[in-house]
Amino acid sequence: MPKLILFLVTLLLFSCNNKIDTPAIDTDVSQILNLTLDKVIGSDTTWRYHMKLPPPPIPIIAFTDKVDSVEYLKTVSWRDSAQKVLDTAALFVAISKENENIVERYIDNIEHQIRNSKSDTSFNGVLHQLCNQRISKDTIDIAILKPRHNFKILDASTAPNDRLRRIGSLRFSKIAFNETKDKACVYTSFSCGEWCGNGDIHLYLKKDGKWKYVKTWELWVS
Repeated sequence: MPKLILFLVTLLLFSCNNKIDTPAIDTDVSQILNLTLDKVIGSDTTWRYHMKLPPPPIPIIAFTDKVDSVEYLKTVSWRDSAQKVLDTAALFVAISKENENIVERYIDNIEHQIRNSKSDTSFNGVLHQLCNQRISKDTIDIAILKPRHNFKILDASTAPNDRLRRIGSLRFSKIAFNETKDKACVYTSFSCGEWCGNGDIHLYLKKDGKWKYVKTWELWVS
C-alpha cells in the first residue's frame, strides 16, 4: 500500500509540473509571434497610404491637345471606385500555419553575419540554434495572433485571392530559444506582391517576465 501511495503522489506531482510548464511556453510563443507580427506589418494606416492609387492618366486624342473625355471619365470612375474600396475595406494579412523552414543559402548568410558581427555576440548561440533546426512540418495556432491595428488575420490556405484588400502573406519559422529561455529569435518571410517581399530574423530578450524586441537582421529583400 505505501508503495502505491508513493507512486500516485509522484504521478500527481509530475502532472502538476506539466500543467505549469506548458502555459509558460505558450505565453512565450504568443508574445514573440505578436511582437514579430507588429514589426513586420506595422500600421494599417501605412498600408492604406502605400496602396493609394495614383491619379488616372490623361488620354489625349491623337494629333490634338484635347482630352478624350469618355475614356478619361471611365478611368476616373474605376480609380475612384477602387480607392473607395481601399479606404473602407477590412485589410487582411494571410498567415501560413506551416512553419517556414530556413533554406541552406539563408543559413550560410546567417553564419556569415555571425562571423562578421564585431559588437553584440550575445545572440550567437540562439542564432546557431535557429540554423540547426531540422526540417519541420510543425504549425502555429493563428488564433494567438492579435494585431494591434485595424487589419485582419486570415489562414493563408483559405484566404481569398483579393489583391485589393490583402496587405501580404506572412510565414514564421519555429522560434529558437537559448537554454535559459531568456533569448529568442524567429525568421519571417513576408510577401507583399509578386516582386515585393523581405526575409528577416527578429531577435528578442526576456526581461522582467516579458519579451522585448532587440533588433532585426535583414536576410533578403525584393
